[in-house]
Amino acid sequence: MSGSVNYKQVSFKKWQRDTQKNYTKSAQGKIHFMSITQVNAVLKKLGANFKITKLTDLIFLETKINGMTLPQGFVAHKNQLYALNIQYVDTDQTITLGRGQLFTATNGKKTGSQLSLSKLNGTWIAAATTTSANDTGKLMIKNGYVYQHRYNSFERSAIQDLNSYSLISLNQNQTYALQKANASNAGYQLTRKSVASGDSLGYLYLFINQNKLVRIGQGEVTSYSKTSTLIAANDLPQDDITIFNQMDQKNPGEAASTITVDASAPLVGMSSSIKYLTDGEAGQITSSQAIDFENGKVTVTN
Repeated sequence: MSGSVNYKQVSFKKWQRDTQKNYTKSAQGKIHFMSITQVNAVLKKLGANFKITKLTDLIFLETKINGMTLPQGFVAHKNQLYALNIQYVDTDQTITLGRGQLFTATNGKKTGSQLSLSKLNGTWIAAATTTSANDTGKLMIKNGYVYQHRYNSFERSAIQDLNSYSLISLNQNQTYALQKANASNAGYQLTRKSVASGDSLGYLYLFINQNKLVRIGQGEVTSYSKTSTLIAANDLPQDDITIFNQMDQKNPGEAASTITVDASAPLVGMSSSIKYLTDGEAGQITSSQAIDFENGKVTVTN
């Protein structure tokens, strides 16, 4: 969530009573709660090696300000938190219910330090990502830049070695402070020792080492692994890399951030910056320039 919410523990009876208030009287008779056997079956499926003996072994919470109940019951064991959806309602249709979630405490993982940008080059895959036009689950890294394909465009962002910034300048930078908070909420640390990048959707890409990075944002942490030190031509054509570089040269003080790749003539989006960790205006398109690209050279046509 974008802001913190404080909760307090309540008894199972109060939680049960307050939960029923969310339903009409006619619907309250259709509310049921999992049995101890069902709860333990869910815990086992989530990988737990322990059992509970009564529903009151679970923790039930409500917000401190307005007393809104959280629908789950919780139990913590070592560095893991189990959130169990113990309530269900009779319906006239067959449905599949999500019975619970498992969360693992990361205890402020630190990122690797003094990573060489050249050793990050290659193809990176997020195995757990459901691929879509907006998120292919694949990143291409080349010479200090992250490239990814979204819809009909390639998007580029700069990889930043934060050690090149002074501590004072970072602490006074609101964009960095926001990304640092996002990392902390996800259990990671963004510091001057970090090597990281961002993108137009607000994600933070944090390099753990030269073969692993995590994407943090929108309430999720996604792990990427480098699967090859090479980039296939059909994933990122060399011509597009050349276009990015030449458009940078033709527009001093700006950076090419996107290339639309399915138009008859490529359309390049220029931005004031693609340093998403320290520039709040990074990636914002300041102009779109149609180009011709022949014999390895870019000619702007508008």
